[in-house]
Order: sequence, then C-alpha cells, then structure tokens
Amino acid sequence: MDIAICDDCKSDALLARDIIRKLLKDIHVSADIVYYDCAEDIKSKLFEHKESIDILILAIDMPEISGLELAEKLRSEKVNLIIILLTNHEEFVFKAIEFQPFRYIRKMHIKTEIPLAIRSAVKVIEANRDKQIILMVK
Repeated sequence: MDIAICDDCKSDALLARDIIRKLLKDIHVSADIVYYDCAEDIKSKLFEHKESIDILILAIDMPEISGLELAEKLRSEKVNLIIILLTNHEEFVFKAIEFQPFRYIRKMHIKTEIPLAIRSAVKVIEANRDKQIILMVK
C-alpha cells in the first residue's frame, strides 16, 4: 500500500505519519509512507511519472497549489485514490465535498480522527483488492 502525506507544515505531516505508522503496525498492514511539502510534487508523481498512490492525505491550505485545487484536478482526471483532507480550516468542508474526499480531518483532532480515517480507508482498499472483472468475448 502506498500512502502520501502532502502538507507544507512539516510538523503536522510528521505527526500524521507517526500516527499512521503505529496504527498500521497494530493492524498488521504494511505501507510505504512518503511525505511531500507541496502539491506540485504530488501532481508530478501522479501525472508526469504515472506513479500510483492508494491514500493521499492532503492539506487544504498550502502555497502555490492548494489541496482543494489538487483534489479538483485529481477528480477531473479520474485519478483513483482515496483522498483524506487535513486542515485547520473547518469552513472549507462544504467546498471540499465537491471533490469527494474520503474523510475530512481537523488538525486539532488529528490524534483521534486520522486513525479512524486510515482504518476505514484500509478496509475499502482491501475489499476492492479482491474484486475481479471478467470479460467474455465471443
């Protein structure tokens, strides 16, 4: 499983990473967790290098490209990944809904909200991993 955390506030990103690592260890799930400090790097990874991410934890308020702008681009390009938005700004929740985030995490509640979000995201990924599509051609 590949998880990316994108937040220009390094301390928040590292806290999220540490919480996620502990949770994944507790539930016996292995994952690569990578930290990015700007949305442009995520955009490059997904669109230019064609790499994949299963879960993207994305801060909303960032310089240059906001998390909402990146979420909009991802959804318009039909990129299939779970987006979890992370913010100090609860007022963005209604705007964020347009981009179908999996969860909306408030930074002031990161220690309680991120484990719930990651646990749910892992369940969705594992449930979808076993699905197969079989095409019969005559």
